[in-house]
Amino acid sequence: MKILFLIRILDSGGAERQLIELVKHLDKSLFTPVVVTFYDGGLLQPELENNSGVNVFSLGKKGRWDLLSFIKRLLDIVAREKPDVIHGYLDVPNLFSLLVGKLSGKKVVWGLRASNLDLTKYDWTAGFIFRLSAWLSFLPDAIIVNSNKGMDHHAKRGFFSKRMTVIFNGIDLDRFYLDLEEGQSMRKKWGIADDCTLIGQVGRLDPMKDLPNYLKAASKISQIYPDVRFVQVGNGPAAYRAELEKSGNDLGLQGKLVWVRAQTEMRAVYNALDLMVLSSSGEGFPNVVGEAMACQIPCVVTDVGDASLIIGKEGVVVAAGDASALAQAMDKVIAMPVESRKDLGLRARARIEACFGVQTLAEQTGKVILDLFTKES
Repeated sequence: MKILFLIRILDSGGAERQLIELVKHLDKSLFTPVVVTFYDGGLLQPELENNSGVNVFSLGKKGRWDLLSFIKRLLDIVAREKPDVIHGYLDVPNLFSLLVGKLSGKKVVWGLRASNLDLTKYDWTAGFIFRLSAWLSFLPDAIIVNSNKGMDHHAKRGFFSKRMTVIFNGIDLDRFYLDLEEGQSMRKKWGIADDCTLIGQVGRLDPMKDLPNYLKAASKISQIYPDVRFVQVGNGPAAYRAELEKSGNDLGLQGKLVWVRAQTEMRAVYNALDLMVLSSSGEGFPNVVGEAMACQIPCVVTDVGDASLIIGKEGVVVAAGDASALAQAMDKVIAMPVESRKDLGLRARARIEACFGVQTLAEQTGKVILDLFTKES
């Protein structure tokens, strides 16, 4: 059975990482995956192209309003590849997967990846696409949501819940694990001493990540621990990055906070940290938390999406938008004896091993797709 996965671009991001993990771990005796991107040249694209047996095609979209010729190129690929299922990843690819799937008579699966998204922080198209998706959500054959909170969020806002299934993201434990040498090497690149406590936030520069909250909390920690250093790893719009950097400097973090572009060596990134922080105001299943935990890095997270479910009792959870509470939680972990922090890291990895393996993601997704044809027969 051939599955055509449709996504905007294979750049760094949680949805993109999960698509790659799913494609790599699907049972190839049952499924032939094909990946189609709107745009070429994403940071993660070479990784998927080098995975034997997986074809990646780019539609070469020229911009937001390149629609008619783009749809024709997508229909041409569908006609040539003859997939049994078209699986969209994220909002706009979901809509195009539905359009092309209905025109070509293919089964359609949507992938929803977020919860508690504040649409007022984005341009008008985000709200329009969300409302349109809710209105059309009775048409896909299945909708896969990556978190319980995400399912509740979408159902309350008009999405057709009878089509929805929750499948948690999967963390590849062969990819993410403790590696102190890699961590030290990454610290050296960033100019951070081995004996310095380093706190990091990993994720794209996006309003949903509530980086102003992280910066305020970091400023409070810096006043308590002047030698602590911070890092923000992720890409984003240049204007927004400049705004955040200015805010950090105004909060007294100049020379203490390193801004780093998105990295491909993510295991090394996590291993460079003593503590990983998620300050988001909205999430679905935040991969960065599971990946850091798999590397035995303690985490402090805001209570958004299924972050608290991922953490369980092996980390600290605080309310979103509360910089003081976030700083107190960071202080709690920093103040732990080294052995206690190591033990917390060991328990964190054990939780990921027990609950969020990547093979479970592949098996459950495969079952949803097979069931579409089983019910039909």
